[in-house]
Amino acid sequence: MKYGIIKVKRAFLYEENGVDVVDEVFFGWSVMWEDEGEWIEVWTHYGYRGWMERNLIEEKRLTAMCHGQLYQQRMKKAFDKKVKPRVFREGDLVLKKVLSFAPDSRGKWTPNYEGPYVVKRAFSGGALILTTMDGEDFTRPVNSDAVKKYFA
Repeated sequence: MKYGIIKVKRAFLYEENGVDVVDEVFFGWSVMWEDEGEWIEVWTHYGYRGWMERNLIEEKRLTAMCHGQLYQQRMKKAFDKKVKPRVFREGDLVLKKVLSFAPDSRGKWTPNYEGPYVVKRAFSGGALILTTMDGEDFTRPVNSDAVKKYFA
């Protein structure tokens, strides 16, 4: 796989027959290709794919080409260091976020969470089955993003 940048102001991507235009690409767009020859099949960083002449591309090193992607990876790694995954176990007490769109007479003083509820079952995808303190089951599972732990 080779990487490069479009070096002309405007170029076209063609279908394999070399006649029908698929899309146009512009100066500075990054592309990658595998073939060698006068006409090569290229993929742009925007997801476009087509054939173009080899002489319209200036080959660059991977690190220079993918600077934006490498920056995103560094940001993701730094963010993931700070994020602590929330793990819910059976028997945990949780508060469930109120997802009501109906206006309430209390206005901004309306509670944002209701509960506490007990986690009856926790699934690996983040879904929880909750029960009330009296043992009544909820009919539908709740996403773990909509609950937070309750410390009594």
